[in-house]
Amino acid sequence: MICLMLAVVLVILLAVGFYESSIQDELFQKDVAKGAHKEKSLQLHAAKSAGQNLIPVTAMKGILICSDTNEILWDKESQVSIAPASCAKLLSALTVLKFCDAEETLKVGEEVYRIAEDASRAYLSIGVQMSVRQALIAMLLPSGNDAAYALAVYTGRKIALDEDLSIDEALEIFKDEMNKEASKLGALDSKFISPDGYDTNGQYTTAYDLALIGQAASENALISEIAGMAYSSETWLSGETAEYENTNEMLLSQSPYYISECTGLKTGTSTSAGACLVMSFTVADKHYIGVIMGSTEERRFEDAMQLYKFLINN
Repeated sequence: MICLMLAVVLVILLAVGFYESSIQDELFQKDVAKGAHKEKSLQLHAAKSAGQNLIPVTAMKGILICSDTNEILWDKESQVSIAPASCAKLLSALTVLKFCDAEETLKVGEEVYRIAEDASRAYLSIGVQMSVRQALIAMLLPSGNDAAYALAVYTGRKIALDEDLSIDEALEIFKDEMNKEASKLGALDSKFISPDGYDTNGQYTTAYDLALIGQAASENALISEIAGMAYSSETWLSGETAEYENTNEMLLSQSPYYISECTGLKTGTSTSAGACLVMSFTVADKHYIGVIMGSTEERRFEDAMQLYKFLINN
């Protein structure tokens, strides 16, 4: 009887210890998150005190950072929530490459029917086979929502080690990984639901968070290479050919907004987000990330030019 009582007491003590350890771990994680938010607030305060109206940008929200020093050079409501639009595809690309090699073969399926009627597309057909790299080009240059879904489903199934996983289950897995990746990068004020960034209830980000995502994308060799292409001509593994022009006019030599120092990254347009742009510059051997959110089609690249002019004049 005594042995039984001692065993019961030991089990209770172990359970209490495990519970306290779990609580401590949870509190630690919350403290880490709070610390990141506090650090972010201090950085933004410094930027605002320097004068956020120094750059005449008409967009609703934006930010300009030096990637080399993490210094915020300009800020306009960068912590206020807004829809991500197709800028979310930078995070999708990062998530894909976390699990997939560039030369893996992807086969397009019925997931391409999930995109909205008015969505931008790369015109992928069911049954087409391409490399992951080619699918990333189709997602990032013409901003193909169909390519985003093809990549998300392929990656979700690979994570689950189940090629027969349903489209919905694969998308759910991919969505969870997108948000894990965002949190890892410090993008704590975002929630991503769709791989293409199309307007969806409950999906949001901030200009600050997109700057962090853009910085990570610019540091990824493959994403940086693709996002900096003006044009692409590819022959897919199943034999079809595709030519794409980048939606970022700052990369197109015939555009009035062309800037040789611009190295990417991604445009976005939606009803909730307005016209957006996450851009990267290399000026005087320094690297910069700029974000414009809530602009208009007419003003988006004009706003981006203002950020560039600020860099070369300061």
